[in-house]
Amino acid sequence: MKNTKSAYTRDLSADEVKQHRLMVTKDALGFFPKPFKTFTLRVGSAEQETAVEAIECHCMGLAQPHEHYWLPVKAEPSEHPWERGKRVTIRKNEKGYSFEIL
Repeated sequence: MKNTKSAYTRDLSADEVKQHRLMVTKDALGFFPKPFKTFTLRVGSAEQETAVEAIECHCMGLAQPHEHYWLPVKAEPSEHPWERGKRVTIRKNEKGYSFEIL
């Protein structure tokens, strides 16, 4: 996906839908506040507090431990249906961050 200084976009994977969280790619970490720093995310007409989480992973074997980064999002399925393949965009502006599923 094309990411800019004002937007982070990706297509939802099955794991993201199941876990209700977005993967944050390493090249997009600078778009968000530092991991574990709480910020406000607008989801539709509601706001939620969230933070990027760094989770230790061994998917490349025990000899190559690393971290994956995730952003939990509590969007209600009725307002914002989470479905594999749907495009998600988080926008950043002077008012903060906003979330939408297209």
